[in-house]
Amino acid sequence: MSNQLELTLSTSAELSHGAVGVAVDRLIRQAVRDCIDRPSDKRPRTVTLGLFITPTPRIEGQSVTCEGAKGVAKAKLKIPDYETSEIDFGVRNNGSAVFAPHSPENHMQVSFLDDEDNE
Repeated sequence: MSNQLELTLSTSAELSHGAVGVAVDRLIRQAVRDCIDRPSDKRPRTVTLGLFITPTPRIEGQSVTCEGAKGVAKAKLKIPDYETSEIDFGVRNNGSAVFAPHSPENHMQVSFLDDEDNE
C-alpha cells in the first residue's frame, strides 16, 4: 500500500501538510470580506493557485531523462486597488499641493464649518 497521492486539482490542497489548502481558503475569505467591505466596487477579486513544476534531469552519458520533478505552490489574492474619486489640488510655487477636505472637487471652496469650529 502506497502513501503517495497523484497530484491533481483536488489533491493539491494537501500539499505541504495541507498548508496550500489552508492558504487558498484564507484568501477566498479575504476576497469575500473585501466584497462585503466594498459592495459597490464591481471589479473582480482574484484568487490564484499556481503550481510551478520543474523537471529533475538525470544525465547518463549522452542521455538525459527525467528522474522526477520539484514543485512550488503559490497562492495569491488580487483585490482592486483602493481608489478615490478625482480630487482637485491647488498648487503653490514652493511645490506644495493644497486641497479642501470638505470639498474634494474644488480646492478653492470655502467651508462654513471652519468658521463654526473656531467660535
